[in-house]
Amino acid sequence: MKPRRVTSRLAATALTSALLVTGGAAQAQTAPPSTTQSEEQAKPEARSTTFLDLEAGLGFSSNPFLQFNDHSAAFGRISASGTHQWVSEKGVTAITGYVENTTYFSGGYGSKQIFDVGASTHQAASETVSVYGNLNFSGDFAGQLSNRLISVPTQPVPLDPSNPLPPTANYPDLFGLSGRQYRATGNVGASIRTGSTGTLSLTAGAQHSWFTGTSSELDYTSYYGSGGYSAQVSERTSVGGTVYLQRQDYQSGGWANIINPVATVSTHLSESLTADAGIGIMAINQHSLGESDHTLTPSFSASLCSIGTESRFCGRISRDAQSALSSNVLNGQRSATINTSIAADYFRRLSREGTLQASLTAVHYDDAASLNGNDFQSTYVSGVIGYDRHLGNRIYAGVEGGVRRLFQTGPDPKLDLNASVYVRYRLGDLL
Repeated sequence: MKPRRVTSRLAATALTSALLVTGGAAQAQTAPPSTTQSEEQAKPEARSTTFLDLEAGLGFSSNPFLQFNDHSAAFGRISASGTHQWVSEKGVTAITGYVENTTYFSGGYGSKQIFDVGASTHQAASETVSVYGNLNFSGDFAGQLSNRLISVPTQPVPLDPSNPLPPTANYPDLFGLSGRQYRATGNVGASIRTGSTGTLSLTAGAQHSWFTGTSSELDYTSYYGSGGYSAQVSERTSVGGTVYLQRQDYQSGGWANIINPVATVSTHLSESLTADAGIGIMAINQHSLGESDHTLTPSFSASLCSIGTESRFCGRISRDAQSALSSNVLNGQRSATINTSIAADYFRRLSREGTLQASLTAVHYDDAASLNGNDFQSTYVSGVIGYDRHLGNRIYAGVEGGVRRLFQTGPDPKLDLNASVYVRYRLGDLL
């Protein structure tokens, strides 16, 4: 067994154990509290929520790993998804985790594990300054994380105040689609009100991505930061500008520097509908295997979010350079990858007992520069929809269906159609 695969399984096992302990402890606290405890919990400035969902299901996939010689397979799946959240008068802190094991009954796929764990906080340091931080560690295989509805909320989820734009989907790097990919990410930021209408925003962070098997030489590290200012020009609208800086260091010794100044606008179209947009230009300077390249290319982003009492919809389109591209077709050279992505997520509470969720991702990968005259393009599409119903007490059941397709230079792998039915049991707080 390869060492990195052992690491993945140990990480998944450790997280599952931790979630079980946390969820069990939370369930033990569901007994009626004493009067003193009730008074403490009634204080709006301090409360916590803890739950753990244990899920088991059966399903079918026509091409689980997006291979050329596909073999359809039935599978059994178990997973654990948990959250522990603290809310105080100054902000919110949360720890979340998801681990999954899927065992395929045919096709020679064996068992595969994926996981995504993280922690985040958003706090008001003073009347004019708020700070936030995020940590995340994920392990994916053939882009499976992008085809999951990891959690099932009971009501529409509000926007993250530290990131009002909906995040681009958890799509893999291009060569993460052919095997296992790990990502470790951390960032911090601050929002500073500089007057009655102005806000200064600062961020800094880093991400390390690494792969296993034949793609292990594709590992890279990104360092990034940004500084921006926005001014409120009306009761509902703000305009401003942000400069994004990024450095990508490749295991082969190459690098890329990216400078992206962006003009931004944000507006509330109604009480429940918000829109954000940005347009800029990316200056990409990169070096690989003794060759240098300079590129100027447009960048943009736009999002629309509607959040009501029973439903939520968020959609986003963006063009940036977040990942790195390398392949034998590029003679081992490394370059920044321009990602043009479309992402949308939808949630609706159909009744007191039933909810509907859907997610769609489409990302186009394009070499930021034609090093040595080579050019490689690819498009990955992933969609998933699910219905979940509360059966009674702590038991829920549901059905999910998904589709994935990879289009690339040269022959394309076959389509993956998948579906599953599941039962889940919630430990801890019932939301």
